Amino acid sequence: MHKSLTGLLLLAGSPLLVNAEPLTTSEKPYYVKLYGGASLLGDQDFNQQGVSGVAAGATGKGSFDAGWGFGGALGYNLTNNFSTEVAWDYFTNGAKATFSDGTRFDGDGDFSSSIIFLNGIYKFDPVTTYRIRPYVGAGVAYVDEIDFDTKRNGVETSYSTDGEFAWQVLAGAEYPLNDRWSLNADARYINAGSQDLKNEAGTGTIRNIDYNISSLMLGVSYKF
Repeated sequence: MHKSLTGLLLLAGSPLLVNAEPLTTSEKPYYVKLYGGASLLGDQDFNQQGVSGVAAGATGKGSFDAGWGFGGALGYNLTNNFSTEVAWDYFTNGAKATFSDGTRFDGDGDFSSSIIFLNGIYKFDPVTTYRIRPYVGAGVAYVDEIDFDTKRNGVETSYSTDGEFAWQVLAGAEYPLNDRWSLNADARYINAGSQDLKNEAGTGTIRNIDYNISSLMLGVSYKF
């Protein structure tokens, strides 16, 4: 299992290994990371097709509250500066929708996602006597699910898609507590592009709705 995992993580990290400092023999190669924090989605316009209770051809506007997210990663330190990881993130934001014919879905809706990432992370050398290490990263992603739940007159309707691709960039800093445990804080931007979300229980599609999410995450990691 370790050999298969190492091969997958090496594949993601190999393009960025030039001039990287080798991993010291005292360093633990693997790590696990857990994190959580706040997420933001911008308001946006979209189209509809066959949405129940909405006039044909009506356009829509979605407004989204500040939300939250959490996730975890399993990574491998290829060098002292570069690591690669497989991660899973979940995000959810409160959502309301208004269509151009005046129809409103203003109940307790939400816009949520489950996404799997393959990330490359570059850690800079410590910049202070406190050993704080800034880092940057980027990744490609598989969208396990994007789900938009709407409510009207107490009735919930779910629109979703899956199997799409996305990408992300991130930047943050790591503070080591000891040789195994570290605290992490970073800002992330995920772009899943424009999506068509189909009604899970019947007809209707919300079309051309973007899923581009920004987040601030705090976490802890453990090397082994």
